[in-house]
Amino acid sequence: MNKHIILLFIILCIGLTKASAQHSITGKVLDATNQEPIPFASVTIKNVKSGTTTDNNGNFTLKVNNNDILIVSFMGYETKEVNIGTQKKVTILLSESSVLLDAVVVTGFQNLKKTTFTGSSVKIKADDINLPGETDISRMLEGKAAGVSIQNVSSTFGSAPKIRVRGATSINGENKPLWVVDGIVLEDVVNVSNDQLASGDPTTLLGSSVAGINTNDIETIDVLKDAAATALYGARAMNGVVVITTKRGKEGKPRIHYSGNYTVRTKPRYSEFNIMNSADQMSVYAEMERKGLLTSDIVNNQSSGIYGIMYNRINTWDESKQQYLLENTYAARHNFLMEHAAANTDWFDLLFTNSIMNEHTLSVSSGSQKSKSYISLGFLNDPGWTVADKVNRITMNFRNDYQLNDKIGFSFQTVGSVRMQNAPGSLSRSSDVVSGISSRNFDINPFNYALNTSRALRAYDSNGEREYYTLNFAPFNILEELDNNYIKLNVIDLKAQAEFNWQIIKGLKYNFTGAIRYVRSKQEHEIHENSNMANAYRAAGNSTIRENNPYLYKDPSDPSAEPIVVLPKGGFYNTAENLLLNYDIRNSVSFSKIWNEKHEFNALLGQQIKYSDRQTNSNTGYGFQYDMGGTVSMNYLIMKRFFVKFGGTSSIVNKESWLSVVYFLPYCTSAFLAL
Repeated sequence: MNKHIILLFIILCIGLTKASAQHSITGKVLDATNQEPIPFASVTIKNVKSGTTTDNNGNFTLKVNNNDILIVSFMGYETKEVNIGTQKKVTILLSESSVLLDAVVVTGFQNLKKTTFTGSSVKIKADDINLPGETDISRMLEGKAAGVSIQNVSSTFGSAPKIRVRGATSINGENKPLWVVDGIVLEDVVNVSNDQLASGDPTTLLGSSVAGINTNDIETIDVLKDAAATALYGARAMNGVVVITTKRGKEGKPRIHYSGNYTVRTKPRYSEFNIMNSADQMSVYAEMERKGLLTSDIVNNQSSGIYGIMYNRINTWDESKQQYLLENTYAARHNFLMEHAAANTDWFDLLFTNSIMNEHTLSVSSGSQKSKSYISLGFLNDPGWTVADKVNRITMNFRNDYQLNDKIGFSFQTVGSVRMQNAPGSLSRSSDVVSGISSRNFDINPFNYALNTSRALRAYDSNGEREYYTLNFAPFNILEELDNNYIKLNVIDLKAQAEFNWQIIKGLKYNFTGAIRYVRSKQEHEIHENSNMANAYRAAGNSTIRENNPYLYKDPSDPSAEPIVVLPKGGFYNTAENLLLNYDIRNSVSFSKIWNEKHEFNALLGQQIKYSDRQTNSNTGYGFQYDMGGTVSMNYLIMKRFFVKFGGTSSIVNKESWLSVVYFLPYCTSAFLAL
């Protein structure tokens, strides 16, 4: 009996001792960087199944024993172990994980460990390449990834740089990489060849596939650099794959983030180039005149500058003053030429502006363990570096992620962008297959003009009026031409995407990804009746000009007939519309298993259906009178002239048929010990 009483007393003492050692602890989990509370962080006791999560303010309460070790973890942060000793209140700081993103390679089909990925790849965080003032993600990659070469061939918004991964893989074929955004291939609206990238053709305004992506919505970029990517994306991946992963919502109370930047671009200066000033240029012209190269016959040439203006004034009678515009005397000619020798026109100052480009993005991220949301709205305003450029872009990104339980999760995403852009009027470049020389008619690119035009020419005469010289047999003033010859571009790009994930059993996962995308662009090239291009088709001042003017119509059935004007009034109204409708549906099953912490097997079995419908419609309107409300006046022979010269207008519809692909990709990795 006494023995039982003693045993009961000992058990009671042990229980009381243990009870006295167990106590409640309160704590708070904070972000080590900004001291913000971390809600829904996991707090567990090491080697014990019990635990809790923090509330919206990062607070928690838990029953613990003395010297217990707390394990605190949260997605995106380093897991931390804390020995509480006898404390009853603790503050725990979690640092953001620096290894989590780098340890995973995103292929668009799978997220693989970098240690088990057998291909060549590089991961870049968006924060590492974010360059204020740069709006195209493709240009931000310059110098950020080994083996990736970026060559900027144009600063115009929407044009694509030359991107080469591991160098050029083809002489005549495509060399550009494949873009993949959130697992879906980003199809090109128009196909821009290698030659067109640097051509300055209007088509290049749609050359960049990623011009509609807001760089502030990007989380990471993975560049797959070797041929292993062709196993996933086919032959199009032979030039490399750039995989973009956009941002998702994060657990916690709503976080509002604003990003804004202002970029000042100054005008170019002639001091940056080795170009003659107006006095030097006029000395060259004087030498040419002494050698008989600049005579009065120059007025009949296709182009004539200062001497053409002088001889035209000498031959033009002013009815109001009853005299010629310029006396044909040595003194009058000398004074006229000396005015231009002192002009030293700064074309960069006239054609460029000290503009301020601004970009703003407002995003909201929030969520819990069951659902997360991310919403962003972006606005870009670029008043243009030149007097003829202007861009406005609006972007929107809305994404919801849901986790029903530990096995099933799904997400929905809607992305859209609208772009409104103005650019100088431009025609497509033509090439001579015999000589290999490329040329463009009616080129009014402001930079090319400022760089290649004589500084002795003037935009305004001594009376403040615009001064014209002869180009394409018609009067030309660059400021007048930019006012009357321009391109207006409107692009709308919408995409809806859904994803479903099901963890069937441990190691076996099913994934469904589907997306539909709609892109529509309309390009309007307005060439007014007062433009040099329109007037070139009416230049027929004398028989010499009529015979040499290639823009007139010559009847092929009558070789002796003089060329005639077939555009008596009006200008041109050229339109080009591009439509892209495509959808991508993918089902895949992946399996992963690790043995003895040394051997790992990964396999992916999937099926994919893709469909793309591209339509291109172009039209040329002749004799369009902008000053007369859009009425049309033309000679029917202009259709015959353009049909003979250029083949007329065109309408192209290209529909890619169904493409169903079944693929099986095994990955095996093992770790061996050296004996």
